[in-house]
Amino acid sequence: MSSPLPGATLPRRLGNWDGRLARVGKLLLFLGLGVAVGPLVGATIGTITSVVMFDGQFSYVWPRYVVGGALGVLVVAPVLLSMRSPREVRHPGETLRALRGD
Repeated sequence: MSSPLPGATLPRRLGNWDGRLARVGKLLLFLGLGVAVGPLVGATIGTITSVVMFDGQFSYVWPRYVVGGALGVLVVAPVLLSMRSPREVRHPGETLRALRGD
């Protein structure tokens, strides 16, 4: 639970108050802070707990926590954010033109 907290609060404190990722700057802020910093904090806390309780090796456990946390944020956060955001109704042809670059 320690990864989502800094990953959610840091982007909001640094300018993304509404939580939308429509602009490139806000998306990069989310990727940098939510996907990188959040899992680093959570991995450090989780690894210290694992090492103290189960006599694990820090250098073995920590990278696995970081990758797991980052993948979790990348998979779960867009789903949660898309459920929260208002939907825009677009004509299918408009989407195809945008994909082609017309």
